[in-house]
Amino acid sequence: MKRSKSQQLLDRISYLHKQYRRELTKRIGKRLEQIRTEKKVSRAELARRTSLGTETLTSYENGTLDSISCSSLYMLASELDADLSWLISGNGNFNFMQYMNQGYGTAQLKAEIEDALNDEDLSASARKRFSNFLEQLSTPKTPSSINPYDNPANIIKNDDKSSLNNHHSTGLIFAIQDQFHKFSLSLQTVLDCLKIAESSGCIAKLSPEWWCSVINHNDPKISIKINNPKE
Repeated sequence: MKRSKSQQLLDRISYLHKQYRRELTKRIGKRLEQIRTEKKVSRAELARRTSLGTETLTSYENGTLDSISCSSLYMLASELDADLSWLISGNGNFNFMQYMNQGYGTAQLKAEIEDALNDEDLSASARKRFSNFLEQLSTPKTPSSINPYDNPANIIKNDDKSSLNNHHSTGLIFAIQDQFHKFSLSLQTVLDCLKIAESSGCIAKLSPEWWCSVINHNDPKISIKINNPKE
């Protein structure tokens, strides 16, 4: 059975997302290999220290996987004493919209999506996917001249005074808004930030028992690397 024009468009969008994730993973892998080499740490040693396995680490650095988990990146950055933000995003000049513009103009894509949304036979799930993607394309990018520290984000208060979603499959999610975007912030990210603040001495040390209780309470949604105090 021939797929409809709308279904073909969804297939192309899904393909573009997959290709972008692969390219992003390759770039992360190159930065991981770069910082590991600079720190003079062998793959075998880093694999041992993170319990990721040499084969997995090799796949990360060679960019042969579709994605790398945030918990793995956190462990790697911690062991290599590397900037986690740099490891994930590099210089910050590569995002999905820029990837789209390399071979598929966003203006053309927006026009095709808007045309698909006019299809009365479009399924509810496809309509939702198109609408969400169109919103991404229409959301203004943060101007490059804006200092991120001059663009603070705040929790969004909905009509029901709720600013979070505690869906069982995703864990606790906060709704956040800055001057240019609306986005979500997971409890995992909040705890990652708290761990960084603790490690940098900005807050008092939290006990390993406290961290373990958070992990156990939210398991398996939360993953935090706990460094045991050295004797």
